[in-house]
Amino acid sequence: MILPSPQCRALGSAGGIAERDTMARILIIAGALAASTLLGGWGFDRQGPFCVFDREYTNCGYASYESCVEAARGAGGNCRPNPMYAGERETRRPRYR
Repeated sequence: MILPSPQCRALGSAGGIAERDTMARILIIAGALAASTLLGGWGFDRQGPFCVFDREYTNCGYASYESCVEAARGAGGNCRPNPMYAGERETRRPRYR
């Protein structure tokens, strides 16, 4: 059994370069997805204190009752407080003495 030398394997395999490029792209995409998830989540999942309820959908992205009422007027739904709203998280400031 004759094994090819390392130089032949490096020069002769054109598929290896394409495979490395594909693997690099997959790793970059996976890393970007993980970073965006861990560093704050998605922008569209922000929940506000008020929701527009309609027969077909619910949208809880309204920060004020007035904006919710305006959206409900155009959509034909009604506006109510969001039962799942937890409010903004307060960050603790370090105490200096």
